Amino acid sequence: MKKQWILGFLLLIILLFTTPFVWWEVTATRAMRESKIPATYSCEGAWGTSVLVLKPNHTFLQTVHFTNEYTGADEGSKNVQGVWSDKTLSQWTYQLELDPFVQLAPWQKHAVLEHFETSYSMMLFGPRINVEPGAGIYYMKSSTSGKSPAQ
Repeated sequence: MKKQWILGFLLLIILLFTTPFVWWEVTATRAMRESKIPATYSCEGAWGTSVLVLKPNHTFLQTVHFTNEYTGADEGSKNVQGVWSDKTLSQWTYQLELDPFVQLAPWQKHAVLEHFETSYSMMLFGPRINVEPGAGIYYMKSSTSGKSPAQ
């Protein structure tokens, strides 16, 4: 009897913790979701560092500083400005479009893509924008202002 009580209690704790996140995923409207996207995001790796500022007016600024992943030597910087849009088709698959976009993957360093479509997630710690998930490259939200650090 005591094991059943403990199991029931643990199940209740798990449900209480996960229910708000599941509710958000299922019921969030596009407007609610889009209001959470504008922010400053940062990303770093052996390839360098980057800051992506998504603004509420659907424009963005991406700043990238490349380094050599073997020597750590500076390999230059790139800045691009463009537009972003939420191309989400369902509550389970979030899609973000950025035009243009500087690719961060080491095998495509410095490449500026005219069009970049990627997925993003909204659960737990806020938005996370996937750049190259196979290489562990993604932007994490670092502020909610939607303004660049210099502003």
